Amino acid sequence: MLVVEAWSGIRLPVPDEPDEASLSALAEIAAIIRAEGMRVRFTSEITGVTTGPADKANRLVLHEQIDRSLWDVWVPLGQVDYDVRVRVISSVAAEAGRFNTRFEPQTDWLWAPLTPPTTAASERVRMIQDGFVPDYGDPGSRSHPDASRRAESW
Repeated sequence: MLVVEAWSGIRLPVPDEPDEASLSALAEIAAIIRAEGMRVRFTSEITGVTTGPADKANRLVLHEQIDRSLWDVWVPLGQVDYDVRVRVISSVAAEAGRFNTRFEPQTDWLWAPLTPPTTAASERVRMIQDGFVPDYGDPGSRSHPDASRRAESW
């Protein structure tokens, strides 16, 4: 959990008795962070608007901000970059020099690197992995685990 908090910059409001599904989600998020990316697979065609005919395109580079919900808090994971080999299915002129284009992915599985949500995220995770444990202070402090049940920023 410390890795997820360090990466996202968010204090997670852990329930007294977390259920198995949320603990599984926590483990998945932590695995993505530790790997600094994830394996992805496109299972259907990709559609988009291009600024010119895409008849000869053989690759798409896509960027997506991703996050996950955990204990009613959206945890920002950062930006995932997809570099996908494709085959153009169709590219139809729309308006003002734009084309509605359909692509068929030619890549089975691919590695999508993850860019941290902040510049400090990677450094905070390294500190945790090197053995640093945040000091939650006394029960009266704002940062003590029992002080609040809502998410707080690091």
